[in-house]
Amino acid sequence: MTIRAHYVIQCTSSDRVWIIDLDDSAMSVTNDAEAVVEQVVKDFGDKRVIYRDSEGQWDELLHHHGRFIDFAPGRGELDPPEMPL
Repeated sequence: MTIRAHYVIQCTSSDRVWIIDLDDSAMSVTNDAEAVVEQVVKDFGDKRVIYRDSEGQWDELLHHHGRFIDFAPGRGELDPPEMPL
């Protein structure tokens, strides 16, 4: 599966990967969720995939072993940890 969305990895933890949609002229992470999840799980393992939506909210791309299932609103509890500069 080819990824069409452009995104960057914000940070990772033992159970989560946070990604940021670059919001350029490419397809959005939301619209390319299946391919994005497949690639993130391939690269980082079977972790929760958290992404920043176009409004700056952190939401989750739910999956089962790398197969996208649905979206879940973050409601603030999915914000990435503070990263040292």
